[in-house]
Amino acid sequence: MNILLPSTGRRVTLIKLLRQAAKKLDIPLKLVGTEIYEHTPSLRFCDYFEMVPRMDHANFNEALKDVLDKYQIDFILPGSDLDLKYFLSNPIDSKVRVLDSGSTLKKFLSKTESAEFFKKHGLNVPEIYQKNGSKSYPSVLKEDLGYGSVNQFKIYSDAELDVFWPRLTNGFIQKWVDGKEYTVDVFSDNDCNIINILPRVRDKVRAGVSDVGYVCMNQKLIELIQSINQNFALKGPWNIQCIEHNNEFYFLEINPRFSGGIPLTIAAGLDFCQNLLEWACDRKISSFEVEHEHLIMMKYESELYV
Repeated sequence: MNILLPSTGRRVTLIKLLRQAAKKLDIPLKLVGTEIYEHTPSLRFCDYFEMVPRMDHANFNEALKDVLDKYQIDFILPGSDLDLKYFLSNPIDSKVRVLDSGSTLKKFLSKTESAEFFKKHGLNVPEIYQKNGSKSYPSVLKEDLGYGSVNQFKIYSDAELDVFWPRLTNGFIQKWVDGKEYTVDVFSDNDCNIINILPRVRDKVRAGVSDVGYVCMNQKLIELIQSINQNFALKGPWNIQCIEHNNEFYFLEINPRFSGGIPLTIAAGLDFCQNLLEWACDRKISSFEVEHEHLIMMKYESELYV
């Protein structure tokens, strides 16, 4: 099995966990990474890696095709919303399968469409404001099609909004809600049934990814997501983010891919990397029990010398 990771970023741990899962399942696995910067550390943990142009560069399509052919790639695992957007807009050779969440994922890449979806299905959403309408502060300003914390600002006045607004391509303004912030990792089968689910609290966040977090098996939240799961119509790995405020959940977004904090979920006993390989191979997807219900994850930096 040859898997392409089109944007490896900082995901060294994910690469290691994929290898562990492949060994457990007795699957011969080769990982190929591509990046625009040759000193991206995670590339050194792949079996092979190639430098490619940015995805919006005119030569990217040809560079990607060369990688797919050279390494006889079987699967592509998108690592970011940029990857998902690219493969939605640029169908590839049918011999290569993109491990994405299916036909409904496009709407969840938009903050506006996600909010409308949540409201349609009876979920709370922080109030959304129009640029020239009435607002309360603080609010959060971000890209409608944004990712991570890129171009995301907490604003306290109309004057601050006027400063930051021109920096965005398509701005999205939403009321700031204080509270406990959750990411709920989910793995679903091809019929969109939830096989594994784990909520975790994002206690400290850097660049949109949880640096400190802990497992919190909030049954009310789990049951709420399970009750409307079929409306999501997502398969494979995905996650949903929300804030608990005054014992109510306010939903922010859905990411139809692995989350940046997925190592915590796996360490707690739910091996989503094993699930991914089972799903790719059309095997039965294993259901896991949480082994460490209050597990805390604290990320730290490490150096790599080559």
